[in-house]
Amino acid sequence: MIQYTFDLRSTDEIEAVAGQIREKPVAVSASGKVLLAWARLFDEDDFSGFKQKVLKCFHDFTIIGANCHSKDEILNISLDGSGKERGCLLTFLFFEKAGASLYGIESGYREEAREGRELRDLI
Repeated sequence: MIQYTFDLRSTDEIEAVAGQIREKPVAVSASGKVLLAWARLFDEDDFSGFKQKVLKCFHDFTIIGANCHSKDEILNISLDGSGKERGCLLTFLFFEKAGASLYGIESGYREEAREGRELRDLI
């Protein structure tokens, strides 16, 4: 597996990242391509624009994504709250001899045992 990660300050940078990724030989030769697309965009319209750009630029990837609504969420690089508050993180995973598929498990409060059984059955 080969991984590339881009930390973006704006969704306007997505097209440039798409160009950089498409130039890499592994983007053509990979048997499986996954994009982990994380955003910290407080406005629903901003996230909608992010989602549309990601789907347009990376339509041939299996895409997993989320919008984080708090500065203390996954993209925050500092625990004291001094990290950036808006941005996007795109992580590309290229598999040489494997594929990837998306599977969701519905989670709930105190349902870890059921979730674990469901994941075990899938594996």
